[in-house]
Amino acid sequence: MPPCADPNALFRDLALPFRIRSKRRSPGGPGYPNQPADTPAAVAGIAADNVKAIDFVNNGETIPLEITNNAFFSNIATPPSAEPWTMQFRITYADGSVSTVDLPDPRQ
Repeated sequence: MPPCADPNALFRDLALPFRIRSKRRSPGGPGYPNQPADTPAAVAGIAADNVKAIDFVNNGETIPLEITNNAFFSNIATPPSAEPWTMQFRITYADGSVSTVDLPDPRQ
């Protein structure tokens, strides 16, 4: 499956939309209402039954996401504002196939 240009588009095995929440929007913003400004960015979502594993690649660092009851969540590091922020989901299916979803920098 080719990379997804629109992270809010539905694709076959992750329930979207999901949000990359930025601590820049706290408190009271659309990211984390009523939370302190140091609340970390996070990624969360729901995976289909045929998803074996999900890795989140955050600026080159691969973070294996634990899937529990078809849901996943992880706090993620936010790079300094002057640096680009590259993110990608790598989804491994029960049949061994892998697909990727490239995500845009949420700060732009």
